[in-house]
Amino acid sequence: MSQSKSGEWMKHWSKVVEKAWHDEGFKKRLLSNPTAVLKEEGIEPPQGVQVKLVENTQNVVHLTLPAKIAAELSEKDLELVAAGAKIGGRLWGGTHVF
Repeated sequence: MSQSKSGEWMKHWSKVVEKAWHDEGFKKRLLSNPTAVLKEEGIEPPQGVQVKLVENTQNVVHLTLPAKIAAELSEKDLELVAAGAKIGGRLWGGTHVF
């Protein structure tokens, strides 16, 4: 995903988060059916990607375990990953989707 598309996605997502913080009904809909609500807000998940949304609290933080890359990485790929590059798959909203 290009830097501009990633920035655009973050702008849209930030607006959704702000709306959820201020509108309890919207937040409940977002948590119960994130794909439909994101589409309503102009954020279209890629075909075949299932979206799960959870809410952090002061006492509970959710961490995402990235999908394991099936193939062994070359030395060059390892260097790229160490520098923050993404290998394989595709990006959606700053998240690497395999």
